[in-house]
Amino acid sequence: MSTNPITTSNGDEPPVVNIDRVDAITARYRKALDLDDDLVERALDLFYTAERARPPGGRGFEYAVPAAIRLACEERNTPGTPDEIAAVGGIDVHKLIQEKREIARATGTQTLPIPAEQYLERYIEELEYGCEAAAVARGSLELIQREKPNAAPSSIASASLWVPIKSSDRDDITQSEIAEHTHTDGLTIRDLSSVVLD
Repeated sequence: MSTNPITTSNGDEPPVVNIDRVDAITARYRKALDLDDDLVERALDLFYTAERARPPGGRGFEYAVPAAIRLACEERNTPGTPDEIAAVGGIDVHKLIQEKREIARATGTQTLPIPAEQYLERYIEELEYGCEAAAVARGSLELIQREKPNAAPSSIASASLWVPIKSSDRDDITQSEIAEHTHTDGLTIRDLSSVVLD
């Protein structure tokens, strides 16, 4: 077990922690979420900065590492919903969000929500939507955002994906498949997409 501190990109020494454990947790999330090196490096900087700034204790590495990843995602406008991140580690999403807020406070990091457009483009690529369906989804996103401005960006994107499927009676993808892929429940997808479909 390695407990020697490593140097962060800003040159500071992180607190003495079980680096092997942090590395293993980080590797699991990097692989499952297909995270790039810059984002992972930033997440580790946030993690170690927060560990230095706050008193010992808290929820532990199982929450702090993915919470730092979520915060780095927000900083970089890289889609990664709290539900999606929590699912990788099998952790409680609400505790993950609380830990992310604590890390943001400890590091002085301020972020805005990741834009719905970022989520939509990611989902369109991952689900291999054709040009026509993608265009309908993009147009739907604008309408849903206008009518439901307080909805979560990832939920707006998920609902936008459903509109071209439902409106054309396609059966190559189901609402439950969209819900599972985007970590959004079917009721939310139906409610938000009704802005366009009704």
